[in-house]
Amino acid sequence: MAANTEKITARMHKAINALLLHPKIEDAARESGIPSRTVYGWMKQGHFTAALAAARRRVVDVTVGRIQQASGAALDSLVDIIEDPKAASTSRVQAARTILEISIQQRPAGIHVPAASSASEIGVALEAISRAVARGDLLPAEAQAIASVFRTQLDAVTAADWERRLAALEEQGAGQRRDGYGGGESARDDENDDEAAA
Repeated sequence: MAANTEKITARMHKAINALLLHPKIEDAARESGIPSRTVYGWMKQGHFTAALAAARRRVVDVTVGRIQQASGAALDSLVDIIEDPKAASTSRVQAARTILEISIQQRPAGIHVPAASSASEIGVALEAISRAVARGDLLPAEAQAIASVFRTQLDAVTAADWERRLAALEEQGAGQRRDGYGGGESARDDENDDEAAA
């Protein structure tokens, strides 16, 4: 890891800082004063992309930290609005709604959902989610959000399964063609043989 860090030059750091501000490489190159073809070349190097990814993670961590620090003050402000008799009723209702929505979103799920990587395992997980809603352990909106993750995974599993089946059929068809089956003259010869036998 340290060896990779040593490969990052001052110019690369400059490009990384520009890429944090500008998602388009051309804009980042212009901002950093480094030719775009050079930046494109660096983007193909593992140590450069790793350093860029680490820099992006640091930015996200700092942002999340700032949000967490401000969340207490934000909550205090919302509570102040709710408790302020002089505040407009619409403001008080909106503040209360915001607090309720956040508290529901941040509530930990009331069930353990098993990991699932096959269609049958995904079916078991979706059944567990349905039972949790019936018991009242999950709100319908929570269940829908969790189930959508499994449905997306099921789509991916199904697509991979179809791809495997199609490849197997294509391989089987290619094998039959190599062996002299699969249509053309051979099929007509077989038909002629059948007619002659009749």
